[in-house]
Amino acid sequence: MKCRTIVAASIAMLFSATIASANVVDLTGMYGNKAGCNYLYNADRDDDSLIALTSQAYERFATGCEFVQASKAMDGSQVATMLCSHEGETFRSIEFMLIMKAGERDAYELYSESGEQIAVVDRCE
Repeated sequence: MKCRTIVAASIAMLFSATIASANVVDLTGMYGNKAGCNYLYNADRDDDSLIALTSQAYERFATGCEFVQASKAMDGSQVATMLCSHEGETFRSIEFMLIMKAGERDAYELYSESGEQIAVVDRCE
């Protein structure tokens, strides 16, 4: 009986670790502008035009946001809740983003919670 309990506990821990590392936003691949893709591949933050998007995070030059929740609309667009850190600040903010497929291209349009377009990001090569 003790062995079954240990096996069950091990399976539960493995399952919860898988859930915690799961992608929050439904994306395959990494997306960004030229500076953002350079950051994703080389961790280079030297260009202040940096915009990067993965299934787990949204990054700008001085702001890093972790996706904590996402919901998919009937049209396939996604609304994401983000927890963001800002360079030089000790506080964190909660922000929302609308992520939409950019037509037939392998790209996404990003919109702020007020509906303003933030950027269009292409798949990083």
